[in-house]
Amino acid sequence: MRKKSVIVKRIIPLALVSLLAMGTLGGCANQASNTGDSTGSTETTQEEVVDNSAGVSTYGYNLSGVAGPTGLEFGGGTGQTDFTPIDFTAYEEDIRQAVVETNFQGEVMRQITADTGVNLQTNFGVGDVSEQITLMIADRNYPDFVFSRSNLSKFLEAEAFIDLAPLIEEYGPNIKKLYGTSFDTHYDEEGHIHYLGQDFVNNLPLDPEVGFEVQLAVLEEQGYPEIKTLDQYAEAIRTYKAAHPEIDGQPTIGITLTTGEGWRWFITLGNPAGFANGAPDDGQYYVDPETMETIFRFTMPEHKEYFRWMNGLYNEGLLDPDSFTQTHDEYLQKIASGRVLGLMDANWSIEEATSVLTTEGKPERAYGFFPVTVDESVLFPIYRQPVYMASNGIGITDNCDDPIRAIQFLDYLAREEIQVMTNWGFEGVNWEVRDGERKWTAEEFEKRTTDPDGRTVETGHGLLSYPWPCYGSGVNDADGLAIMPFTEDEIMEGYTEPAKAALDAYGVGMWRDLYPQAEDLYFPPWGAAWYIQDALAPDSEIGQIQARCNDLTAEYLMRAVAAPEDEFDAIWDEYQQKLQENEVDKLGEMMTELVKERASWYTGE
Repeated sequence: MRKKSVIVKRIIPLALVSLLAMGTLGGCANQASNTGDSTGSTETTQEEVVDNSAGVSTYGYNLSGVAGPTGLEFGGGTGQTDFTPIDFTAYEEDIRQAVVETNFQGEVMRQITADTGVNLQTNFGVGDVSEQITLMIADRNYPDFVFSRSNLSKFLEAEAFIDLAPLIEEYGPNIKKLYGTSFDTHYDEEGHIHYLGQDFVNNLPLDPEVGFEVQLAVLEEQGYPEIKTLDQYAEAIRTYKAAHPEIDGQPTIGITLTTGEGWRWFITLGNPAGFANGAPDDGQYYVDPETMETIFRFTMPEHKEYFRWMNGLYNEGLLDPDSFTQTHDEYLQKIASGRVLGLMDANWSIEEATSVLTTEGKPERAYGFFPVTVDESVLFPIYRQPVYMASNGIGITDNCDDPIRAIQFLDYLAREEIQVMTNWGFEGVNWEVRDGERKWTAEEFEKRTTDPDGRTVETGHGLLSYPWPCYGSGVNDADGLAIMPFTEDEIMEGYTEPAKAALDAYGVGMWRDLYPQAEDLYFPPWGAAWYIQDALAPDSEIGQIQARCNDLTAEYLMRAVAAPEDEFDAIWDEYQQKLQENEVDKLGEMMTELVKERASWYTGE
C-alpha cells in the first residue's frame, strides 16, 4: 500500500497528446431498448447491432453469451452474458478535431459496437474547461466516463468516481495484464482505484515529442548547418528570414510561441528553458539527481540567462511580437501558412498545423527537431526514462447506471487483440504482415500520408488509445508483432522527402538519433516531479504556494522577454523578490519531501 500524504490528492499529468477543436459536455448513460437510434453521427444504429447480435462478430467475439469459434469471450473470459445495446457517454478534456463531428464512429468503433453492444458518445472540453467542469460537478451531471487532466482533483474532491478496484478484481483480467507490474500505482492511500492510467504502458522512445524545431526549407538552403546550440539555432533562422522577408506574400516569422489557455506557456515558454540547460521535465522544478533536493527551477541563474537570450530575440524582431497575445488557433494558423521558421513546441501541439503543410504540398515548410542546448557540453534530457505511474486517466462516475458493463468495456479495450484492432484496424484491409512485421497496406499508407484526418474519421484508428488504457510501442502481441503502429519502420516510411533529405544530410535515420539517449541520462526513481506538481490539492498550503509562484512566473517571464533589453535585469530581480515573498524556498523544501517519498516507493529505502 502507498504511504499516505495529506497534501497530495492524486497524480495528475500536464502533458497532452491532442489538439483544440469545438465540442460540448456530455450527459449520462442510458440503456438502449428495442430499436432506438444512438444520438451521435454513426452509420451503425442500435437496431443493426441487435440484428447482428446472434453468434459472433466479424472479429470473433461472442455477442450472445456463447463463445464463438475463436473461443474468445467478451470481457476476456469474465463471464459476460449481457450484450444488449447500451449507450455510454464520455467526457475528454483533450479535444480531437478529427472526431468532434463524427464522434468516433469509424470502422473500428462500429466493430466495437457489434462486439460489445456499447455505443460510445464522447464530448470534449472547449473554452473555459475549468468553469464547465465546476458547473458539471455542482450539478452532479456527470457522463459515465471522465478523462480530465488539470481538473481531475475537482472530480476526486467531489467523490464523483466510483472505486474500480473490486470491479477490476472480478471483471478486469486484461486491465491487470496490460498494466502489469505498474498496476499497483493506481491505488490511492486508502486502497481505492479511481481511474486507469492514460500513459502508454512500456513505451519505448522513438521520434522526439519536443525539441527546437527548424523549418526544413531553412536547413536545405543553408546546406544543413550544425544546429546544436541556441546561437546556432537562432543564426539559421535569422539568416533565412533576412533572405526571405516574405513567404507566399506574407511577412516571414522567425519564431512564434503559444502561451494562452492557462497551461500552454509551460510547453513553449517555460519547458524549453529547462531542456536547453539539461534539466529534464520535472514540471516547474529541478531535482538534484544525487540528493533529490528540489527547487523551483525558475530561481536558477541558468534560466535567467536563457530568458535573457529570448529577450534578445524579441528585441531584434526574431521572436513574434504576438507570442504572448495570440490565441492557440491563431498560432496554428500561422504555422499552417508556412511562414514560421522556428518553434519551441511539442509535436502533438503542432501536428494539426504541420499536417496541413503536408497535405497542401508544402512539406518543406514543416520542421526538423533538434536537441538545442546552451552549449554542446549540455545533454538535452527528454529521453530520460522515468518509471511508469498511473498519473491520470479514465474514471467511471457514480452516475453510470451499469458500472459492470462499463468496466467490462474497458477490459475489452485492454485485450491484446483489441489493442491491435483499435490501433491498426483489420488484417488484409488496413494492415498485413511483410518481412515478419505488421505494416500498413499500400492503400492505407497512402491515406495516412495524403489525408491523415480524413483517414482517422473513416477508420477510427488510434482514437481509443490515449487516454484510454493502452500499450506502448515497446509491446508485441502473441505473434511477436507490434501492437502500436509506432515502429521505427513506420516512422521512417512516413517521413516526407524533405525530411528524409535532411536526415540523410545529418547522417542519421531518425530525428531521435540526433538526441542523447536514455543510457546517456540518469534514471529518476521518483518518476517525474510533474506527476506530484499537478496533484497538489489546490487548498493545501503547498498547492496555494505553487499556484502563486506559477502565476508570478507566467506574468514575469512574458514581461521579461518583451521588455527593452536595458530593463530585463530589473524585471527579473523584481520577479525573484516576488517569489521569495511568496515562500518559494518553502515550496522547494516541501517538494523535496514529496520527491524523496515518491522515490522510496521504488527504491524501498
